[in-house]
Amino acid sequence: MTDTLKICKRCIMPEYKPDITLNEEGLCNLCVAHDTAKKFETRKPLESDLIKILSKYQGKYKYDCMVMCSGGKDSTSALYYMKKRYKLNVLAFTFDHGFETDEAMDNIKNAVEKLEIDFLFFNSSFMKEMFAKIISSDSKAVICHPCSIWYMDLAFDVAARYEIPIIVAGWTKGQSNKQELMSKCGCNVHTAEFKAMAENTEHFLIMN
Repeated sequence: MTDTLKICKRCIMPEYKPDITLNEEGLCNLCVAHDTAKKFETRKPLESDLIKILSKYQGKYKYDCMVMCSGGKDSTSALYYMKKRYKLNVLAFTFDHGFETDEAMDNIKNAVEKLEIDFLFFNSSFMKEMFAKIISSDSKAVICHPCSIWYMDLAFDVAARYEIPIIVAGWTKGQSNKQELMSKCGCNVHTAEFKAMAENTEHFLIMN
C-alpha cells in the first residue's frame, strides 16, 4: 500500500522531503517560516520615485536606459512608456535564446520602428543544445535558470559596454514578488522552495 500524499492544510503545498515538510498541525515549513518571519512595513514606490531615478541619469550618457524587450505586452509597454511618457533616449535589447516566436519578433520590430528607438538584437541556438542535454541526462536542473543567468549577465554586459545607467524590464504581476524596483535578483535561492532547484542547476552547470 502506498503512502497517501500529504498536503499543507493552508497552502496545499505537497510534502516533498527534505525541502517541504509538514508539522504535527499539518502546516508546511514554508507557511511556518512565513508566520515567524519578521514583518517590515513597506511603502509601494510611487511614480514620483521612478521619475527621480530617471531624472538623475537622464542626458548624462548616449542612452538614458536600456529596455529588455521580448515582444510581449509587458516589455513592449515598458518600451513605450520610457520613450513617450518619460521622454528618454532608449536602447531596446532583445535576447533570443532560440525560442523567440516570429510574432514576438514582429512586435519588437514594429515597436522600435514606430517609436524610432535604436535596437540591439542577440541571437543564439546554444540554449536548445543545453535544454536537450538537461532532458536527456534526466537532470533535475530547472531549464529556466541557465537561460536567465545568461541573459541577465548579457544584459548587464551590454549596459556596461554602452554606459547605460538603467535597465528596464516589463514584468507581469506575480513574476517578481519582492519589490518593484530591484537592484538585485528578486528571488531568494536560500529559501526551501528554491534551494533544491538552485543546487540541482548549479550541479548541472558544473558537471557540463
